[in-house]
Amino acid sequence: MTSGSFFLKNLKDQLRKNIPVMILLFLAFLVALPISTVVRIENAKIYATDTSAYEMMGQNLHWAAFEFLRVAGSENAMLAVVMAGAGILLGLLQFSYLHSGEKVDFYHSLPIRREELFLARAAGAMLLVFLPYAVNLLLTYAVGAAYGAVTGTAVKASLLMTGFHLLYFLVIYETTVLAVLLTGNLFTALLGSAALLVYLPALRMIQHALNGMFFHTLSAVSDAGWEVFLSPIFAYSGALADISFLNPLIKYVVYGVILAAVLTVLCLAVYRIRPSESYHRSIAFAKLQPVIKVAVVMPASLLLAVAFTSYMTRHKFLWFVLSLAFALLVFSAMVEFLYTLDIRKSLKPGISTGVMAVLLGIIAMGYHVDVFGVDAYLPEKEKIQSMSVYISGIEDK
Repeated sequence: MTSGSFFLKNLKDQLRKNIPVMILLFLAFLVALPISTVVRIENAKIYATDTSAYEMMGQNLHWAAFEFLRVAGSENAMLAVVMAGAGILLGLLQFSYLHSGEKVDFYHSLPIRREELFLARAAGAMLLVFLPYAVNLLLTYAVGAAYGAVTGTAVKASLLMTGFHLLYFLVIYETTVLAVLLTGNLFTALLGSAALLVYLPALRMIQHALNGMFFHTLSAVSDAGWEVFLSPIFAYSGALADISFLNPLIKYVVYGVILAAVLTVLCLAVYRIRPSESYHRSIAFAKLQPVIKVAVVMPASLLLAVAFTSYMTRHKFLWFVLSLAFALLVFSAMVEFLYTLDIRKSLKPGISTGVMAVLLGIIAMGYHVDVFGVDAYLPEKEKIQSMSVYISGIEDK
């Protein structure tokens, strides 16, 4: 009974305290939905005639209905940007009390388990974004009806896409909340949420950059469809690109549902064991500090070294090693300063810096000597099905 009454009271409290946020979201959805509908239909009117028709989703649609369907249903990148931004904003705001000692003491003194507190906040976030979204969707229907553009297909598509947008809002929101739970202040929480959202694509990009720098026979062109699932942001944008070509979204839905479930479990587990006194630390868990340092500094050092060396024409490997060592020391000191806020301590190389130096040396030498024989690889003659010639600088145009 206490949990049920707390849940409802917490929802009302969140709505009351977040009125400015709801107004901001309302204005953002106003631009992305009804105003966007007016602009697109009015622009299309310039080039269309009363007999103009477009084929979409297996139907021949009047030009106004076609534009309405693009905004309300299938192709609205602006709406996705608003949803993603809302997920990050609410994730940072709703759990910002974890960065204040007084607020942490208040919330954690309530006779409510942390899991219930998290679920109540997550439900509040969904409500905070759904209400302005739903109102603006109704306004969009009203605008579309004024142009005679509302069809059953458009209504069905918009309702299905509403569920899809809310699913990815939840995924991005929980990713941000996980970053907040792992950190102790707003700055590191913001950095952490950005890292969680783009970390795996960044690693893939660094791998491509290293391959392009060291290997001459390996094509830099990649059409691996699975790469879009390295990040919820990439999957979200990939889904919108696919639906514009009338491709089904089932794989993106399954990915989103699984990721949302995994993130929910992770957030509940991390929040349950998070020390209440972590509000004064950069990283909430001291044992994670060297792990996060290695995970951040190594790819950042490789990326900087590749970028710097790309401008060199001679002794590229030497410049790569020197810039890699310099980047390692600089980034290592920066991370240590975030942890300790002490310049002297941050300038002293620790064990983790030595471990990273060894690992980066192995990576650099492995690429330099081509330990896996990438450039020396030749397939068996009977295994070759087709061949083509790719000339950089010509084929790209």
